[in-house]
Amino acid sequence: MFLRDRSADAHATLDKCVGPLDTHTSYRRYVSGISAFRLPLEAELRPIVWPELFSGYTFQPLADLLVKDMSDLDLAAPQLLPRETSPLTFEGLVGTLYVLEGSALGSRLLYRRAEVLGMTASFGARHLAVQSAPSDQWRSFLTLLEAKPLDMELVLKSADATFKAAEKAFAILDAT
Repeated sequence: MFLRDRSADAHATLDKCVGPLDTHTSYRRYVSGISAFRLPLEAELRPIVWPELFSGYTFQPLADLLVKDMSDLDLAAPQLLPRETSPLTFEGLVGTLYVLEGSALGSRLLYRRAEVLGMTASFGARHLAVQSAPSDQWRSFLTLLEAKPLDMELVLKSADATFKAAEKAFAILDAT
């Protein structure tokens, strides 16, 4: 797949930024970083009137769950980072969602790691529990990708910007 191949390096870089999640400290860092990335992005997505082409696909917001997880872990509200590019074109939206939906696949591993640290669907890992639950989201999203001719370079540009926003959230966190 074009997007997977062309965004593989950005994905690998973000995985390194997230780290192993093998201690309470690394898990708290992860929740802070992913919150700093995801909360402003979801705020930007919230007012979107979803095009009819998105019927059959439903975006799963995690912001409220992340806020609860931060509270469980006594984490301060993160510094929210505005994106440098907006996902509000159709291709931009698809590229952004490609990253967000793809993260659900990796969340299963992250959730297992969080459980080893004592995090659960009702304490500290709500967002991972919901994100990693079995669903047809990814399949629905892939159907969406195939349903309309897209300028894949613009989709890739948005996906790359989304990966960069996540990387930046972790970089700023690590610099403080």
